[in-house]
Amino acid sequence: MSSRSSSEMSNESLLPVQEQEKHDLYIKKPSRARKVFQSICKRRFYTNGVSILHQIFFIVLFIAGINIAYRQGLRHLAPRAIKSFVPQIAPLSTPVIFEDSADWSGNTPQAAIGWNRWLKNFETHTIAIPTSSIEEFGYEPGLPDTTHSERFSIAMFHQLHCLATIREFAYLPDAKRNPNGKPLDHDGVSFSPFHMDHCFNYLRQAIECFADATVEWAKIDESGKRKGIQGWGIPHRECRDRDSLEAFAVEHHNVTM
Repeated sequence: MSSRSSSEMSNESLLPVQEQEKHDLYIKKPSRARKVFQSICKRRFYTNGVSILHQIFFIVLFIAGINIAYRQGLRHLAPRAIKSFVPQIAPLSTPVIFEDSADWSGNTPQAAIGWNRWLKNFETHTIAIPTSSIEEFGYEPGLPDTTHSERFSIAMFHQLHCLATIREFAYLPDAKRNPNGKPLDHDGVSFSPFHMDHCFNYLRQAIECFADATVEWAKIDESGKRKGIQGWGIPHRECRDRDSLEAFAVEHHNVTM
C-alpha cells in the first residue's frame, strides 16, 4: 500500500484534539462489512469444528458397534460352528441338475436297494469320535461305543434316514402290518407317531437351514403348454460335495488307533 502524503499527515496534525480523537477512532474502528466477514469466519470455523467432531464420534461409535456385534456373535455361536471334527465340505465346482430318477421312484425292488441303504445308515454312516476329542470340539456325549470312543451322527445321513423311514411307511404293504393294524418299521417294531413326527419336524428344519435359493421355472410339454413347476432340469449351484462327506463318514466309522 502507498503511504499517505505529507500534506495529509500535516492536515491531520492540525486538527483539534477532540477532532483528532474522533478521526483516530474512525481509522481504528472496523467497517460493518469487516465485522460481518469476521463473524462469518468465526461461525464457519466453529461449525466445521463441531462437524468434524461429530464425524469422528460416529466413526468411533460405528467401529465399536461392529466390534461388540462380532464378539456377541462369537459368544452365541455353538462350539461346533467354530470348530468341528468333520472338515468343511467345499461346494461343487459345477452345478447339480435335479432330475427324476427311476432308481429312487416307486415301490420297486430297484428303488428299495437305494432307500434301504439309508434305513440302515446308522449302522454304516455314524462316526466314532475318540473320547479325548469330544470335549475339544465342544460336543455333548454321544452314544456308547468303545472304552475310548463314542458314536455320533452326521446330519445329512440322519436326514436321509428319516426320509427313507417316511417312504417305507408310505409304501408299506398290508402284509407287514400287525394284526392290530399298526404298521411295522424296518426293525420289526411298530411305527410310533413320535418317530414320524420327529422325522417331519427334523426334515422341515433341515430344509429351512439350507435355504436353497435356486430359482425354478415351469415345465413345458411338447405342445408348448406350461405344466407347473416340478423342479426337474434345474441347475443348483449351491450343492456341496456329498461324496466327500460320505467318504469321511465311512473312514471314521470306527476309531483307528
